[in-house]
Amino acid sequence: DANQRKAGLRLDLYDTAISPRKSEPAAILPGNSTESLLVQRITSKNPDERMPPPGNGTKLSEVEIETLKTWIDEGASYQRHWAFEPVADQQLPRVRDNAWPSQSMDHFILAKLEQVELTPARRASRRTLIRRAYLDLIGLPPTPKEVRAFLEDTSPQAWQRVVEKLLSLPAYGERWGRHWLDVARYADSNGSDENHAYPHAHHYRNYVIGALNRDLPYDEFLREQIAGDLLSHKEGSDSRSAALTATGFLSIGTKILAEQDPVKKRADSIDEQIDTFGKAILGLTISCARCHDHKFDPIPSKDYYSLAGILHSTIVNDQPIETSEFLAEKKVFKKVSETLKGRLKAAEKKLEGVLDSENRIQLQAEKFDRGNVIVDNESYGKDIGIISDPGSQKNFAEYDLTFKAPRLLQLELRYAAASSRPGRILINGKVIRENAIANTTGGWLPEHQQWHSEGLFKITAKQFTLRIESEPMMSHIDQIRLTPLKGDSNALEIVNAEIEKFNKQLAEKQKAAPKPRMVMAVKDGKIQDIKLHVRGSHRDLGNMIPRGAPIGFGFQGIPDIPKDQSGRLQLAKWLARPDHPLTARVMVNRVWRWHFGRGIVATPNNFGTKGQRPTHPKLLDHLASKFMRSGWSLKSLHREILNSSTYQMASNVENPAAMERDPANVLLWKREMRRMEAEVFRDTLLHLSGRLRWALDGGPMRVKSQDPSPKDLANNQSFYEKSDRRSVYLPVVRSNVYDLLTLLDFPNAATPVGSRVTTTVPTQALLMMNGDYLMNESRNIAKNWLNTTDKGLKPSLNLLYEALLTRSPTPDELEWAKDFLEDFSPENSDPNKTESWNALCHTLVMSNDFIHVR
Repeated sequence: DANQRKAGLRLDLYDTAISPRKSEPAAILPGNSTESLLVQRITSKNPDERMPPPGNGTKLSEVEIETLKTWIDEGASYQRHWAFEPVADQQLPRVRDNAWPSQSMDHFILAKLEQVELTPARRASRRTLIRRAYLDLIGLPPTPKEVRAFLEDTSPQAWQRVVEKLLSLPAYGERWGRHWLDVARYADSNGSDENHAYPHAHHYRNYVIGALNRDLPYDEFLREQIAGDLLSHKEGSDSRSAALTATGFLSIGTKILAEQDPVKKRADSIDEQIDTFGKAILGLTISCARCHDHKFDPIPSKDYYSLAGILHSTIVNDQPIETSEFLAEKKVFKKVSETLKGRLKAAEKKLEGVLDSENRIQLQAEKFDRGNVIVDNESYGKDIGIISDPGSQKNFAEYDLTFKAPRLLQLELRYAAASSRPGRILINGKVIRENAIANTTGGWLPEHQQWHSEGLFKITAKQFTLRIESEPMMSHIDQIRLTPLKGDSNALEIVNAEIEKFNKQLAEKQKAAPKPRMVMAVKDGKIQDIKLHVRGSHRDLGNMIPRGAPIGFGFQGIPDIPKDQSGRLQLAKWLARPDHPLTARVMVNRVWRWHFGRGIVATPNNFGTKGQRPTHPKLLDHLASKFMRSGWSLKSLHREILNSSTYQMASNVENPAAMERDPANVLLWKREMRRMEAEVFRDTLLHLSGRLRWALDGGPMRVKSQDPSPKDLANNQSFYEKSDRRSVYLPVVRSNVYDLLTLLDFPNAATPVGSRVTTTVPTQALLMMNGDYLMNESRNIAKNWLNTTDKGLKPSLNLLYEALLTRSPTPDELEWAKDFLEDFSPENSDPNKTESWNALCHTLVMSNDFIHVR
């Protein structure tokens, strides 16, 4: 930490450690520990010179001191932390069993096992493998028909065909999109103290699902999420819409909305963005450098504030996007609207035959002589002013007018109104029209303004006062005109009726006008560098820090940021460079963790020095290199992993030697059995019950998030339990996630989650045994599958086991199931009784064989 260094010495940097000091030798003299100042200080008997200082609770042992001396005498070789070294493709290691590897990655796994004289587990059964692949890639089990087709396919390509089929299904994006949403801390509400809904967040979720389904290259996936609004996509194209939607990554985090200090509120929001950016993409805890230089990783505070400057130059807001579908609808709408406007214009032209337009009075509504209404000359554009209500009261505006002679006049008002706000019109204090200004025009904006006739009235004096009243609210009135009648009043009535007809048609059309999709997004705002916040406080500012990327860990290369740009585009391109040491490694490790339950680096959000070292560093680099060479294709990475012998190992093996030497299975001598994630469990129930509705593109949140009452919470629960959509489409309400998902370890949506925890607590068992949802779905499963066979008890049980567990029951299980069905209803020994089958289904879906993936 620069604030704690008195002489600028850094022992973690080779150049400063070996540089001579004023009047003192260098801290480290390679090859000469005796003359090295470091050794002199750690061995000094003088308490004023001794390091670490006596009494601070830290003291080097004699072994540690000798280790340092030996290291210096041997040349004091410095090595950067492994994660900051360039990614290097690795040659396949030699192995004794050349028949076992089926993919290049298998060589690295087998070589490590052979080093400790271990052998990998046998290949899992084909039933186990197909269930594993289905649940892994699409989060749903195979049907008995799909299992049967795989078992009957004896060709060498049978397994590859299953993998390719699963990668091509839309359900793949739903399953693997949820993995990324964990990392992106996705939610449909703000959480924290003000849990406001995010009504447009679901578009980011849908973007992620779509991007994974079309195998958008991961480097482009990142560029779009950091700077999609700045990429060179054609305006109005779907690629432009998707890229803008992708920037929701930066905007969906929790914000401390109740914070009264706006500067601190902004700084806290940006800190949340930096924390997510660092952990999700770089696997680094960058936000630790907000208050001081990072204590463990080479991330100085100036790197934090160089990033913060980029985000301070970025605005988070909801933005409209014009998809190709919207533009097509808009084109049709415009054509129909223009036709109606033409008809309206033709009808209005007929007024010239019955009204004396040469002696017309036309005035701006805001030019009243007396009134209490609001005048708005700014909101609707140049030369457009309106009057409207200031609040719930009797609103009025009066106009003193003069005509040359008493006449019969038609009164017309031009206004906009999305909803009816009727008022009254008076002449010299006498009401001439009740229920006036009552039409709707399709909206409140200038393009919705229409002329509407309020009828004929006769003036008997040259001077008179026109008064418009409305209570409690008033339409947005723009102009007023009074025109003398010169023809037959019946003819005028006919023309007015025709005009009103077309006005009404146009208003109805305006109500149904296509609207652009609103998305949570970002855009460049006021471009600014910011000053370093001493100890993280915006009230104590240090030096100005230029905008840039974190480069303290040794990777340079970010280009200069133009003065008129935030720097997000340059940052996004810097991240996705093939020579970046972290980007590919971090994502490959995530994919490995999601497939195997543990990453090659067990701390997927922390590749720094406090994170765990990789168990197979050369394998990680090999996969990262191959990932980039494949065009950053995630589906290619899946193929590499699923087609490997490592992935296809069995989990139910006995190997005492392996258990003794590697009890945690770090070296992967077998497959680990894993519990289904919460969403997979729920989706599987829906799938087996026949209730799952297959539809992509889930809509907005339909539950109450902000200050829910007990009734709201009950309604929320009802919504979740009645929903027939996949769990990825259920709204994620921060601080109030659906309890079924929460109990099964759904992640905290307030922070990036790289590894979900797996807990075993009593409330899970209570939920499984007594929860209404599970019992109801068990009934639905029984109804769905037992209605498909009438061949007797044994075939029914075989089918049920095949559907739920992807296998036939053992002889013991068959006898147990028969006894269960009979014993469940002792008063009725009929084993086909519905409630007995319901209970059996409930028992099976609570079993380890159902809940776990072997």
